[in-house]
Amino acid sequence: MTGWHGNKTFAVLAGLSFTLMALVLGNAETVEETFSKALTAAQRIKDDSSRATAFVDIASAQANLGNVQHAEQTLSKALMAAQRIKDGSLRVAAFAYIAGGQADLGNIQHAEQSLSKAVMATGRIKDGFLRTTAFVDIAGAQAKLGNVEDAEQSLAKALMAAQRISDASLRAAAFVYIAGAQAKLGNVEDAE
Repeated sequence: MTGWHGNKTFAVLAGLSFTLMALVLGNAETVEETFSKALTAAQRIKDDSSRATAFVDIASAQANLGNVQHAEQTLSKALMAAQRIKDGSLRVAAFAYIAGGQADLGNIQHAEQSLSKAVMATGRIKDGFLRTTAFVDIAGAQAKLGNVEDAEQSLAKALMAAQRISDASLRAAAFVYIAGAQAKLGNVEDAE
């Protein structure tokens, strides 16, 4: 899940850039201080979906710097934020994004649990376009876990949801989104 989530998320990401620069320059104390500031800023984000996204991004940066223990703690904060999301499509996107972060850390069991929560949240989504994108997000996380067969099944559900979209422009956009996911899975023939 990517996208613009407001000024506070931008501040968190800018802080992570400074953290990486400090690491390159060899100033570990500055790195920890900056991560602390990033976590504090993320905690202040009012929207649970944006907060969960920010925490996953911070965890990813922590893991890239070799601090897996802190990354796992930060992902647990992302999970807490995701649990509070009421909107089905945002809930799916958050849990799928978290599952990807957990998979990056090698925590497959937790990633599968997060994916299960994402799949359960699809039942809350009535809008065809949002339902389509939710299944594509789930498929991406499943593929990241190596569950290609499950990802293909999720893309099949996305195709069914897309076919029910009444607005032609949204339906076309949904099919393009699905085709991109199929291509990433290596199903170029299906994407055509």
